[in-house]
Amino acid sequence: MHFLDATFDQYLFCLVFYLYLSFSSLLFIKKKGTIFLTWLLIVAFCVFSYFAGDWFNYKVLLPYITSDYKDPIYYYFAVFVKRDYLLFRLLIWGIATFLVYLTSWKLNLRKNITAFIFIWTFLPTFCYARASLAMASYFCGLSFIVSKSKYSKIIELIIGISLIFLSFLFHRSFLPVIVVTPLVFVKINRKIVILLVLLFPYILKLLNLVLNMMMDELVIEGEEFESFSITAQSYAKQSQRTFNWKYMLVSNLKYIGFYIVFIYLLWKTKISKHKIELPIYIDRLFSIEIIIIVVSTAFFYLSIASGISDVLSYRYLFISGIPSVLILTHLIQTRNTKIRVSLYLMFCVWLSTIGLMVGKLYALS
Repeated sequence: MHFLDATFDQYLFCLVFYLYLSFSSLLFIKKKGTIFLTWLLIVAFCVFSYFAGDWFNYKVLLPYITSDYKDPIYYYFAVFVKRDYLLFRLLIWGIATFLVYLTSWKLNLRKNITAFIFIWTFLPTFCYARASLAMASYFCGLSFIVSKSKYSKIIELIIGISLIFLSFLFHRSFLPVIVVTPLVFVKINRKIVILLVLLFPYILKLLNLVLNMMMDELVIEGEEFESFSITAQSYAKQSQRTFNWKYMLVSNLKYIGFYIVFIYLLWKTKISKHKIELPIYIDRLFSIEIIIIVVSTAFFYLSIASGISDVLSYRYLFISGIPSVLILTHLIQTRNTKIRVSLYLMFCVWLSTIGLMVGKLYALS
């Protein structure tokens, strides 16, 4: 496949736009009232995120999406907007951004802090692929299930379960995450963290066995499960693309940045002797994030040891982005983490994005 790329002007536009969002969100962080313009600009950035490689690939694909598409819901999205590409992106990322905002509201988090953390750590990933809609739908649904009920708990449970189900329709890769959802009710403490580390070799063997079974088409029957199996097989079989050392450095900064934030949250809330007690609804989100990170790390190891694609590993790593944003927001809001410290934590991911755009501008100049 020929991968289309943005022009010099488009990269410059994205760089300036992202820098504006980064520093304006930092300035607004202490404002009491929600700055809705920031959230609208997040949607606009996603719509015009030319620097994300899939921006052009989706544009080429859109006229040819049919009801047989691997995630059929996007066919109906395409028909609804009459295959206008910008409207298609506006629909997907508009809904996804609204769901992130709704999740922040449901968890009683300050929206300006959420926007700040989201922009610095997750927006460049969020704007990349339609899987972001699945992520936003899943964690929004989870927030309705685990948080205190503002209205009827039965209604909120129905909303939550529906949004989690929709996450699979938005992207099939969410099936394993949905399957482990009941683990939100398991409180993970320091002992369980140590146990997960000790059991990691066995988790590797289990994931390797599951992948091999999928490769041999021995597992998962039924249309929906078969659909996920095909996707997992295609990811695992993809050959790893070769990039120059500069691109690999920038990419690895991003991956490392996700782990830095996660390890800090793990230390502050689970491992430290002076650990912070999270509200139960926040802690339950963290339980799922810990499981996702363990699975992602296992896939990273398997990609190195077995030579399979690392697509599964970074896809699941990126899913941890939204809960990290929410938990870090809570720590800042409750003054258990300083804004300055959060900037240090987020710097690797932020620098990775800036480095990608500056490097592209240099290459095209």
